[in-house]
Amino acid sequence: MTQIEAPFAKCERKLSSMTVKESHEIITQLQELEFPYAFSKARKLALLKAGSIPSMSRLFAVTGQNNKRNAGKRSVDTEILLREVQSKARDSDRYAMSVARMNFLHARYRRANKITDPDLLHTLGDGLAEIINVVNRDEWRKLTNVEVCALGIFHKNLGEDMGIPFDLLPSCKEGWRDGLHFAIELRDWTVQYEQKVCKPVATNDQYVRVYVDSALSSLPSFFRTALRKSLGADLDDVVRLSLNLESPGLLLSTFLALVRNSRKLGLRHLALPRPDSSAFKLVNDTPNPETKLYNFGRKSLQPWYMRPTTWSTWGPGAWLVKAVGGKVPGERGSRYFPQGYDLMTIGPEPQREKGRDEMMSDMEVIKARGAVTLGKSSQRRAKHLQRPLTSRNLPAYEWTSGYDQTEQLVKASFRCLSGGGHVHAHNPIRYTCIGLQTLLNICDNPWPIDRTVIDLKEQGNPYRIFPSSTSTSASQVKVVLDGIRGVITVVMADKSVQIVVTASVFLLLAWLAVSLRVYCRTALVRSVGSDDKIMVFLLVIFTGYLMLQIYGGTHGIGRRDSEITAGEKRTMLLLWWILELLNVVSTCLLKISVGYFLLRVALDRPHIWIIRALIVGTVVFGTTYLFMVAFQCRPVPTYWEEGPRTPGKCWPSRVIYIMTIAATVINTSADFIFGALPWFIVRSMNLPIGTKIVIVCILGLAAVGSTATIVRAFYIPTLLDGEDFLYETSNFAIWSTVEPGIGIIAASIATLRPLYQMVLTKMGRSSVYRQRRDRLERQQARRNETSRMVRQAHNLDPEDGLADSDITSPHGILEINPPSHQISKQTESTVKKSSSGIGSPQLRMSLFDVDVPTSRLRLSDDIRRTMDRPPEDWLSRVKD
Repeated sequence: MTQIEAPFAKCERKLSSMTVKESHEIITQLQELEFPYAFSKARKLALLKAGSIPSMSRLFAVTGQNNKRNAGKRSVDTEILLREVQSKARDSDRYAMSVARMNFLHARYRRANKITDPDLLHTLGDGLAEIINVVNRDEWRKLTNVEVCALGIFHKNLGEDMGIPFDLLPSCKEGWRDGLHFAIELRDWTVQYEQKVCKPVATNDQYVRVYVDSALSSLPSFFRTALRKSLGADLDDVVRLSLNLESPGLLLSTFLALVRNSRKLGLRHLALPRPDSSAFKLVNDTPNPETKLYNFGRKSLQPWYMRPTTWSTWGPGAWLVKAVGGKVPGERGSRYFPQGYDLMTIGPEPQREKGRDEMMSDMEVIKARGAVTLGKSSQRRAKHLQRPLTSRNLPAYEWTSGYDQTEQLVKASFRCLSGGGHVHAHNPIRYTCIGLQTLLNICDNPWPIDRTVIDLKEQGNPYRIFPSSTSTSASQVKVVLDGIRGVITVVMADKSVQIVVTASVFLLLAWLAVSLRVYCRTALVRSVGSDDKIMVFLLVIFTGYLMLQIYGGTHGIGRRDSEITAGEKRTMLLLWWILELLNVVSTCLLKISVGYFLLRVALDRPHIWIIRALIVGTVVFGTTYLFMVAFQCRPVPTYWEEGPRTPGKCWPSRVIYIMTIAATVINTSADFIFGALPWFIVRSMNLPIGTKIVIVCILGLAAVGSTATIVRAFYIPTLLDGEDFLYETSNFAIWSTVEPGIGIIAASIATLRPLYQMVLTKMGRSSVYRQRRDRLERQQARRNETSRMVRQAHNLDPEDGLADSDITSPHGILEINPPSHQISKQTESTVKKSSSGIGSPQLRMSLFDVDVPTSRLRLSDDIRRTMDRPPEDWLSRVKD
């Protein structure tokens, strides 16, 4: 952004002096380095919104392009032409060919008045409006005025090359001041035109069904409905209703907003700048050496113009495309033109070899226009003056450890002071040094460094920088400026972003972990216990806690008192009070859930009583601590009306410190006991030592939240600060979120062993289940062998009513009956005479059922299934 902004910074140049070449360079940087995802999404939405205009959707229907066979190719052809004109300079051959091809394809419909000038102007404006909307809504920062100006110049030139009149725009007669003026006016007119003409008609619905529904026709209807609702979330109500798309609903809208904001925060604070070597190329710069045509690289369900390679045909992406019913490059021969595309012939099949003469003459006119500056008769380019502070280059700088962002800030500022002009610093921190009397000026910077406190004093020639007052959140940097040594202290005055990022990450991870736990317990093990129910309830509480924390982080928590109003401060202190209560409840519920989880596997009474004592202690102490936090000020509203450390109305700082330290010690002790108990539980089990270690590690995962508790203890003194309370307690708030978040995730992971074994079994890599399956097969084989060796000797004896059998094998069939019955055997030796007079010893076995008492199992079957195996019916399916 700095490189884009620098030539047009304050007191340097006006936007009206921007040339076509400069606008092309800016757009290239935006769509190849800054926002490739947003530009791609904007093109797709613009193509979809074209069908919301009834006259356009009727034209697509009557020309035969709106069917399953042609719709995919038309979509790809349109995107290729747009990519060509957006990525190539206006005086290039490929730009001229692309525009000339579009003009030829539109010409006969324009002559027949089937495509009107307002429709074309809307199509042009829709492309511009969607770029601005998508970037500002979905990306880590918004477009600057310079970037919007570049987009305006490009679209105005494109409209002129396509012969689109601008008479409908208000400033057409007097002209536009610059590209920014044109872009805003075209966008506003586009929105008004949609509100005027968009309405639901049958051809609009057909347009959506062909382009959206048919793409996922091989998948269940749920996916098509979800896609339609997701598209509806990106459109305004007028266009959505015109396209007959469903409303996304509250749940889907919330989920999409969460994903969007998480992506924005991740890009803003975690992603590095995209290097030029990784630039996203819209089209190939060179043709296929074999065919001399250009291949298209975008992956889709229909591989139009894609070159068949080993990776594109057999790679993971290709298998995924096949799984959803798509085609891979090279499939069906030349149906999808794997040899590539020619800009002189691209388009509908009936028009492939037509229009070369018209295109050649049109190309000459387009290329003759050259680079034109919007709104100025003169085409001169203002020179970007770099004004150093002195007549000579100033010395370099050095810095000490601190925030990486702070180091980059000082690095950028001193390059500006030394006459470096502008700096493209660490993403997303970008700076511009403007003017002689300014150390640093940040233009439209999303990072909260624009509230950085810089202590700077001017003395002598030309600047002398002195160290400022020390601060726990400051980073000091040693500098050498014009031979004068000094230290600059930069104070990070906003930590709200860290709070929001932490809460968002744990919101996603907690829901994922608990969802897998619920699936494992309900679908695989089929044994839902009290620990699972408590965990689900805890997830609801924790979700509310995180949502409030995200709201607070965006409205004042983490900022200094000087940066928010008195009303905002009161609201945020009230929110902080509520968050403290929810944090105490979440921590207590987590320990109770872990306790019930260990009760399911504990066998010895001492272990059971220890766990029960911890659960009861957690309830008692948690309730006490909850009331102490809630009523630390009297009356309670004093906490947010006057401040949490108001003398005479709130508890003294010493009491707060002791109370918080005590809570930390008790929480940590309970976590360590919960973590150590699994070893004593499995120690007496007849298991290999390796298996015992694995079980202990799995059960002990539930107690890893103690690590966050220990780290949070170092930030307890920040609770004693009355001034800048919302800022000074930021780190305490972050680790208060991490503590239950890690505990929830770890406690859920401890229950996922059956799911893990199921996955391994599906992959054929589970030795435990292979051994169990082989053992079952061997047992069944022995039963079959023994049953073949047992033959029936006599029928029912009328004298004693008992059955006789000849046992001709030393082996018998061992059979386990239900626990309430047991087979009793009475055996007597007899000699029976055969017809030949030869006697053979016979065993008479009398069988009858008797009720016998049975002992209760100490480890219930559902727990055995939880720890060792999935349900028997599932095992039988695996065996089969």
